[in-house]
Amino acid sequence: MIEYALCSIIAADSGFNALAEKRFYPVLLPQSAKLPAATYQLITTTPNYAIDGRLNFTSITLQIDAWAHSYSEVKALAAAIDAAIDDYSDTKIHGIQLKSSNDEFVPEARIYRVLSEYEIQFSN
Repeated sequence: MIEYALCSIIAADSGFNALAEKRFYPVLLPQSAKLPAATYQLITTTPNYAIDGRLNFTSITLQIDAWAHSYSEVKALAAAIDAAIDDYSDTKIHGIQLKSSNDEFVPEARIYRVLSEYEIQFSN
């Protein structure tokens, strides 16, 4: 699964680790998680087709959320995540682009969140 490869890239990044110390969780932020931290989830998968059938190429949208107790911390973490993967490519991953990003405050938990969606194109 491509999302695991991307998470490995982010979790190994020194900028991310300087802020979140490898705290990167699938889908839900644990209640006991130390902040700042990040979560990820697969939003969409789009296979690509040609006239003669499915291509060996897929696009996904991956949501990555940065979480922190302060606005400056959450913005720094979101920037570190973006620096680690935006426009990344290798032999399997053809490209990663930031599609959208927005700031939020979760009043019940009193924490800030930056929700970012990335489009990833990769070979199957």
